[in-house]
Amino acid sequence: MLKSKGGAPATGEFKPENQTVTYVYQQQGTVTVRYVDMDDKELAKPVTLTGGVNEPYQTEPEEISGYKFVEVKGAPAAGKFKAESQTVTYVYQQQGTVTVRYVDMEDKELAKPITLTGGVNEPYQTEPEEISGYKFVEVKGAPASGEFKAESQTVTYVYQQQGTVTVRYVDMEDKELAKPVTLTGGVNEPYQTEPEEISGYKFVEVKGAPAAGEFKAESQTVTYVYQQQGTVTVRYVDMEDKELAKPVTLTGGVNEPYQTEPEEISGYKFVEVKGAPVSGEFKAESQTVTYVYQQQGTVTVCYVDMEDKELAKPVTLTGGVNEPYDTTQKEFSGYKFVEVKGAPAAGEFKAESQTVTYVYQQQGTVTVRYVDMDDKELAKPITLTGNVNEPYDTTQKEFSGYKFVEVKGAPASGEFKPENQTVTYVYQQQGTVTVRYVDTE
Repeated sequence: MLKSKGGAPATGEFKPENQTVTYVYQQQGTVTVRYVDMDDKELAKPVTLTGGVNEPYQTEPEEISGYKFVEVKGAPAAGKFKAESQTVTYVYQQQGTVTVRYVDMEDKELAKPITLTGGVNEPYQTEPEEISGYKFVEVKGAPASGEFKAESQTVTYVYQQQGTVTVRYVDMEDKELAKPVTLTGGVNEPYQTEPEEISGYKFVEVKGAPAAGEFKAESQTVTYVYQQQGTVTVRYVDMEDKELAKPVTLTGGVNEPYQTEPEEISGYKFVEVKGAPVSGEFKAESQTVTYVYQQQGTVTVCYVDMEDKELAKPVTLTGGVNEPYDTTQKEFSGYKFVEVKGAPAAGEFKAESQTVTYVYQQQGTVTVRYVDMDDKELAKPITLTGNVNEPYDTTQKEFSGYKFVEVKGAPASGEFKPENQTVTYVYQQQGTVTVRYVDTE
């Protein structure tokens, strides 16, 4: 700054005496204020401050859109001017923004957006919010976590509206039989429920919402209704209460009718029912119907020849063990009874099967005929009977006026065969001529 100091003024009038005008100067200092990014790139035009050496100066950071002040480098933000030039450098970091939105499936906002700010390349982290009645589905736009960028980013949390279905299990009087179950799912998405197996109860019907359907914005209730069940156990036992077959359990609604039947059990005969009646009504308490059987024995009666070939269909007799049985010998044409083998013809039924075998021997027949040369019978035929393969023998007869000529058919002696044989004795009728010898008288 230029100014006069003592002496004559800078302007005036000349005087007789000498005058002196003295100009006094103060040394000046400069402070340059710069605004740069992290890479020392200028963000605003530098400002130069000027002042007398040792006089104070003051600087301030500027607000620069998209940047955040970080530090001062070089000369301090406030100080004194110096003879040499000074530079105050305001360093800024570029800022990125991440907007976090919470929307439904139709992009309708469910909560107020949040804006995060941070230095470019620095990390950011977002989280989904818990929103009543909605379920987080996906993230759209920028990722849930990443790095701030120079350009603005938007993280969008998408939610689906949720519906609830309460599943109840009750008896006919609407008394709960099991703890209700709550299903949750996206509105318009399908839901599926199933009846539970509840001991002593049978599922009857569904009330309220359907067993399967779609979730809605409003709550729904599916009610499974059950009827109390009674059980009837049907047992099949012998006279000593030993089980003969696996018990059968019948189940039905209390006061509803039940019906049982005796089973056919091989080797046993039904005798009586014990315990609960054969038919009745189911009760809340368990009931047992006991079918009692008597063990049966079987006797098979066979009729065979000497080679064990059946001559008639076997007959099977059945009766209670230790009860008596009796069998009958049969007559078969062409066969003769020989003996009984195996079990006796009469006895008692046993737990194990028995076989009575009637054995027969096949018989053969030989018919002996006596005829003339014209096959005319000279005597009544004789029929011989004997066991097949055993020998037979026939006898030639004498007939007055006939002479034996030959045997036809079967031989005069041989063996009986299964097929009938005929021995034919053939005779020739005889004539007589009387020769007389007389004298002339």
